[in-house]
Amino acid sequence: MRRASYHTTLKDLIRTGAEEALPDGMFQRIPRSNRHRWRHEPANKYQGAALGRLTTEQLDLLRLTARHERLRRLCMAYARLHLLLRGFREGAWRIGTMPQRSALLAAIRSGAERLPLRRVLRFLGLPLRTYRSWRARTAPACGPSPLDRCRRRHSGQLLPAERDALRTVLQDPGKAHWPVSSLAHWAAREGLVHAARSTWYRYRQALGLPSRRVPRKKRHPPGPRATRPDALWHVDVTPFRTTDGQRWAIHVLVDNYSRRKLAWAVHERPRAAHVVALLQLAWARSVRSDGLPVEVLSDGGSENTGRPVHRLVARLHPGLQHRVALRDLPWSNSMVEAVHKRLKYGFLLSDPPADGAVLRRRVDAAFHEENAVRPLEALNGLTPDEAYFGWPMRTPHHAPGHAAERAAARALRRSTNPGLACGACDDKPELPAQPPG
Repeated sequence: MRRASYHTTLKDLIRTGAEEALPDGMFQRIPRSNRHRWRHEPANKYQGAALGRLTTEQLDLLRLTARHERLRRLCMAYARLHLLLRGFREGAWRIGTMPQRSALLAAIRSGAERLPLRRVLRFLGLPLRTYRSWRARTAPACGPSPLDRCRRRHSGQLLPAERDALRTVLQDPGKAHWPVSSLAHWAAREGLVHAARSTWYRYRQALGLPSRRVPRKKRHPPGPRATRPDALWHVDVTPFRTTDGQRWAIHVLVDNYSRRKLAWAVHERPRAAHVVALLQLAWARSVRSDGLPVEVLSDGGSENTGRPVHRLVARLHPGLQHRVALRDLPWSNSMVEAVHKRLKYGFLLSDPPADGAVLRRRVDAAFHEENAVRPLEALNGLTPDEAYFGWPMRTPHHAPGHAAERAAARALRRSTNPGLACGACDDKPELPAQPPG
C-alpha cells in the first residue's frame, strides 16, 4: 500500500491549531495518527514554515482580489500610498522639494481615482488645505494672474486695472530715478494703486520689469536726526562739468528734519560768498520759532570755513551756529552728499546738459520735484514741503496712511477676483467610495 505525502504547510497548520484554514473535508481525510504526531512535533522542525504561512496568505489574498476587481484596485492604491509614505519617513525623499512634491501630488491623484480624496489625505496625514495649496503652486500657470495664482483662492491679489496702473507707474520714464517706496506712496496719493511696498516689489518681479537696485555700500551708524524743521542744516558743494567743457559748482542747503532743499545755486567756482548767500536766503525764509537756534553742518572746505561765513555766523550768533563734520561733531555730512548723488545720477548724467543755463534749469526742476512731488519713505509718505511747512500739525507720525482706501481696495479685490478665475485648478467633485463587490 502506497503512503500519502502531505505538504509541509499542511503539517504546520495542524501543529499550530489552524485546522479551520484547511479546505472542507481535508482534515477528516488525514489519519488520526498523523494529526497526533504533527501536533506534538517541535516548533523548529520545519525551517521556513513562516514563509509558507505568508505564501498561503498571499495566495488567499490573490484569490480574493481576483474575484473582486474593485477590491484589487483599492488594495493597489493603498499599497502605493504606503510605499510612498514609507519612502518619506525613511528620508529617501525630501517632501519640501518641488519634484518630490509633484510626485506626491501625482500619487494622491492616482489614489483619489479609487478612494475618496479626504480618505487618502487622512491616510497620509496631509491637511486638505496644504494639499490644495501645493496643487495650486504646481498647477499650470493661471492665465488671468501675473502671479500664477488662482484668483478664486488668492482673491487678495491686484485687479487687472490695478496691475496695469502699477505697470504704468513703474515704466514711467519721468520717474525712472524714483525708488519703489516713493512710487508706492505717490500712487496711493493719486488714488491709482493702494498696495504695500512689498506688493510692488512682487509685481515688479512677476511682470518682468527691470530692477532699480543700486550697489549698496557698507552700512554706517545713523547720523544726526532733527526733531523739528530748521534745527539742523546741511550745506555742501559738488562739481559738475557740462558738455561744453565748462566746470560748475552746485551749492545746496538741506534741512535735516524734512529733507527739503532750502536753497541752491550754480556758479562757476565754489566761494564762501555763495555759501553766505544761501544761508541768508534760508534764514529769511525759515519757519523756526523765535529764540530757537539753527545749527549748520558742513565739511572743512575753504568755501564753508572762509571769512564771509565766519562774519555771518558772528552777526547772527547765537541764532546760527556753525559746525564742521568729523571735527566738531562725530558725524559726516552724508545727507547733503546723498542729495548730490541723486541729482547727478537721476537728473544730469543720463542726458548731460550742454551749458550753464541748461544746468541751472535742470537743477531747479530736480529740486522742485524732490521738494513738492516725490513722497519719501523716511517721512512716511509726506513730501519734504509738507513735512517742512506742516510742522507741528502734520508730522510723519500723523501722515495719512490711506488705511481706509487700502481696506476698500482689498474688499473690492476679494469680491471681484473670484469671478476672474480661469477655473483650471478647480476641485473635481469627490465621488463616494463604493463597497467592493
